[in-house]
Parts: sequence; C-alpha cells; structure tokens
Amino acid sequence: MPAVSGNRWAALDGDEGAPRRARPRSHADAISRESRAQRRKYIQEYTGFFTPGIVVIFVLGLFWKCATEPAAIAAAIGSFVLSLAIKYAAPKLPFMNRMLVVFLAALALAEAVSLLRPATSGRT
Repeated sequence: MPAVSGNRWAALDGDEGAPRRARPRSHADAISRESRAQRRKYIQEYTGFFTPGIVVIFVLGLFWKCATEPAAIAAAIGSFVLSLAIKYAAPKLPFMNRMLVVFLAALALAEAVSLLRPATSGRT
C-alpha cells in the first residue's frame, strides 16, 4: 500500500524516499499512548516509595561494618512511611527531591538504629 501524506496516516518504517507501510491513526492510538504514559508514571511513583530505603540498605551493608539487621528493617519501613507522609504533606514537592529527602532521612534512621543497637558478637 503506498504511503499517504497528511495527518490521517502514520509511517511505520522506512525514510522519506523508501517504500513504507502505512496505517491510519486512530483515537485508540492516542488513548493507548496516554495510558502507557500514565502506567509508567504510576509505576515510577510507587517504586519510588521503596527505592531510597533499598539503596540505604545496600550502601550501609556494603560500606559500613557497624550496620545491623534492625537498621535495615528500620530503613525499609521508614522509607515507605516517610514517602507516603511527604507525598501527602507536600504534594508539590518534585518526585526526585522527595526521593532525596527520604533517602537522607532513611540513612540517618538506619545509622541511628545501628548505633543504638550494636550488633551482637555471636553472629555467624
């Protein structure tokens, strides 16, 4: 089928001089694009609740010998709770800024828990 120029048709492959397949653009295509963008935003938003705590757990577990298991649990739970609190308390705060604040708070929380409850010497 020859390519048709104009808004009604969208080229699927090839460049301007090459033969192309074409299909009509539809309202469903626009809805599909919008719903994909909304799904990506939704996934990004809610994985961002856990990501700062997970990063804190890995960083402290790899680079700080005083890190303890209760500190890892506190960082994971604190990350989720603080993310929810900031999301609803400051809804205008950009996503990445919120993740930075939550990361720093979870890092401080994990460090405090590790220092208050040091690891026992009977670990295997």
